[in-house]
Amino acid sequence: MRKFLAFLFLFSQLLYAQDYVMLTQVGIFDNILHETSGVEVLFNPNSGDFEYWSHNDHDNTDSIYSCLASDLTNMTNIVDLGMPNTDWEDITTDDNGNIYVGEFGSWSWQDRHVLKIPDPNTFAGPPPSVEKIRFTYPAGGYQDMEAMFHLDNYLYLFVKAVDPNINPALIEGMTYVFRIPDVPMAGGGQYVAEAAGQFMTMLPGDASTNFYRVTAADISPDKKVVAMLCYERLWVFSCFDGDDFFSGNQQYIEFVNNQKEGLCFINNHEIMITKEGKIGTGPIPKMFHFDLYNWIDQSCLNCEKLNNGDFGNQKYGWTKALNAGANATFNIVGNAAQINVTATGTSLWHVTLRQKGLVLENGKTYQVKFKAHADNPRDINIIASDDFGGQHHYKLQSITTSPTTYSYQFTMNNATDFNARLNFGVGRDFTHSIYLDDVSVMEVDCACPATQSFTLPMDDVNQQFEASNLIEANNKIRGSSNVTFDAANCIELNTGFEVEQGVNFESKIDGCGGN
Repeated sequence: MRKFLAFLFLFSQLLYAQDYVMLTQVGIFDNILHETSGVEVLFNPNSGDFEYWSHNDHDNTDSIYSCLASDLTNMTNIVDLGMPNTDWEDITTDDNGNIYVGEFGSWSWQDRHVLKIPDPNTFAGPPPSVEKIRFTYPAGGYQDMEAMFHLDNYLYLFVKAVDPNINPALIEGMTYVFRIPDVPMAGGGQYVAEAAGQFMTMLPGDASTNFYRVTAADISPDKKVVAMLCYERLWVFSCFDGDDFFSGNQQYIEFVNNQKEGLCFINNHEIMITKEGKIGTGPIPKMFHFDLYNWIDQSCLNCEKLNNGDFGNQKYGWTKALNAGANATFNIVGNAAQINVTATGTSLWHVTLRQKGLVLENGKTYQVKFKAHADNPRDINIIASDDFGGQHHYKLQSITTSPTTYSYQFTMNNATDFNARLNFGVGRDFTHSIYLDDVSVMEVDCACPATQSFTLPMDDVNQQFEASNLIEANNKIRGSSNVTFDAANCIELNTGFEVEQGVNFESKIDGCGGN
């Protein structure tokens, strides 16, 4: 159920009746991660896996751990940082693969800092060189902190609890946001954290502040959505300006309380959440999946499930697999993937370009779209499979020597897979080059809902928005935008809708899947 903050205080009685959403359980962690207080996903180019990195809170450990969503009990990597923790509370990464671990919980008051760890995929053997980014608050009264993420050379820190008795200017139930640079101060000094915003996470009628204090936060890869986790509530902020995270659309989601303390985006609309526990002695440590697309403003919603489908970030997210004596190279040529097959093998799948780490949910329908051509006309196959090779979907596609866009849909009839693969099989037929570009996987209900409503401004947006019934808009389209509204039945451009000079805008009655 969606709730708009604009009506929060006018219709608060409706908010109290909000249905609890059910998070989808991914699995149970090994007991080595029973205090999983943060989680982050990081691509490993050596294996082609998207690995989930986590850590314990303060249980006498100095290591961070990684595992796959398909097996949370098997630690694929353990990195000993050589720095025993006092109160590690969150983990995040930057665009260069560096990992940051926040030593800033309530037990860390004597030495609050963030550990900066070089990309764990680029070393083997001895622990990496770990740096400390020390900081202090600009005033007293900030008692606890458990959340952070990285954006544009800064770490953004979200306060969990305050003490107004120490500082009367502080408000119970408010999270205060600070930022510090992502490198240590010269000489090992302390930064004074810079104020970057504040937000009231409690709602009228909340019985206990404990359930609505911030325990984790993350920002989407496209920097347009922030998710802020509490034990019993998740706040979603979208279409904001720069780092003014609370300036755009604000919505929230309620769920049953348990000790949820970790959160990370796996693409621009899906998240993973972790909770603490200890097998055999109480609550069980688990990871959950949740799709936010119904809570993200449609003006900046990106329904894409793949990472780097246009290969603009070179090979990120993609690897090749060779079998049965086949051989090929994988390169990026003109922002397209080139698979140059030099030994074919005997089956299409003997040369495969693939991306792992997709979440495919039972009963949902997905649209697969890609551009392809080859040096000779030929067949390729497209297979959605699990981590062990079992097929969820198979498609045989004939391609030509001319770049052509292909699109089709399939429904996931197998059990939900949290670590699925998209595979392009290009072996068997020729020793030549095959080219792929603009690869996309989207859930149909996200990419083309029944109704789309636009209220927030669009700046420099280049996109076609589709709806199976209605599009309604009262927003402004600005800058160098190139926007198309495409609905099957009706487009309503209401009072307040405005297209600035220089914008390319088109509306048409066509609906889902049209051009």
